[in-house]
Amino acid sequence: MLGIGGEDMNIFSGLFKIELKLLLKQPISMIFGVAAPILFLMMQAEIFKNGIEFQSQNVNMVDVALPMFALMSIAVLAVGNVGIGLAYSRVLKFLKRLRLTPTKKYHYIGANLLVQILVAIVTLIVMFILVSVVYSVKVFNHNLLLFFLILLLDFLMCYFIGLFLGSVFKDPKVSQTVAMIVYFAFVFLGGFTFPIEIMPRFMQIVAYIMPTTHAVKVLQFAWNGTNLFADFHLLVVAVTTLIFGALSFKAFKFQ
Repeated sequence: MLGIGGEDMNIFSGLFKIELKLLLKQPISMIFGVAAPILFLMMQAEIFKNGIEFQSQNVNMVDVALPMFALMSIAVLAVGNVGIGLAYSRVLKFLKRLRLTPTKKYHYIGANLLVQILVAIVTLIVMFILVSVVYSVKVFNHNLLLFFLILLLDFLMCYFIGLFLGSVFKDPKVSQTVAMIVYFAFVFLGGFTFPIEIMPRFMQIVAYIMPTTHAVKVLQFAWNGTNLFADFHLLVVAVTTLIFGALSFKAFKFQ
């Protein structure tokens, strides 16, 4: 007979395989979560060849754009895919059927989270190879440990927002619609489509309301080795992560 640890691992492993297959079968998520951020990174690197001012210094556009589109991939996977995916799972009665099994809330959330993280990591590795080979960026000259720690914090923030949106509304159609609205608001005004610095003033004001704008900023700070605690961006990301983490765990139910 399996012990508690073994049973937990089997449940987690089974859910992980299911969630991975579901993600890989969704071409929209793979296109906008993997292919599109890489393509947009190349486009901006080609358009802004003269660099851009960042933290009172002129830096290569690639060093500003890479954190932006790394976060874009995260937002697609963690907000769009999770929020909409949970609604779809409710339509199929998948979550409801899990109530009849020994599956716990942390099994499902953990497996689902890990799938999104692995796909985001694969995307980031491709980005690293691209900027190294095509744009001669010396990746290992950056503080990669700090970058990945901030990236994980940003990922958790986006994931908990997606999990909350997919859990708080009882009607799957409403949940799916709201998740799509929030996702597209993040895409166009959340700081990872165009640099905030080149947006019109009124759009900058709207952008700073979005938590993803602050997530992009602190990720750019980590990548470029500038002051991580400049302004209040890290605080906004940390507080948003804690709030939506608590709300999403409370709202999530197998129903």
